[in-house]
Amino acid sequence: MRLPIATWDVTWQRLLATLALVTVLVAALGWFARAIGLPAGYARAQSLGAYELIERNDWAELRRGATRDIALFIPAYVVLAAAVTGLAVASTAARLSIGGAVAGGAVADLVETLLFRRSLTRLLAGGDLEDIERLTQVTQVATMLKFAGLLTALALLLAAAWRGT
Repeated sequence: MRLPIATWDVTWQRLLATLALVTVLVAALGWFARAIGLPAGYARAQSLGAYELIERNDWAELRRGATRDIALFIPAYVVLAAAVTGLAVASTAARLSIGGAVAGGAVADLVETLLFRRSLTRLLAGGDLEDIERLTQVTQVATMLKFAGLLTALALLLAAAWRGT
């Protein structure tokens, strides 16, 4: 008895294999985030404004999480994304464009995390909420740029898998 996937065109098989690699990458990053001690709700907290952050009482824990994010999480996902790209993509040009999109997303993530950490530092020091609110608004723009870079990388990766390059 042949498996249904054996009758699929090789293009679909490549695409499915790439999606499986991306799924493993996302699961590994989720595990890694917990393993390094990123606080619960950390990712969501990075997108909050000052008036929403003021309602939380875990600023010091979030600040420590931001340090772990910068030191461990961002470098880990860049390395893992490079590994997945290396496994899934043969073309040097495609690898470079995917790598460029990941690098753009990672730089935006670094800026986002540094700004978030600065907002938390100011909250801990009793800083002016209006100033912190402006800082969180810039952080939210960095968040959008991060997701734009990473989603572009994903789209390029899937396109390369589809083309077989």
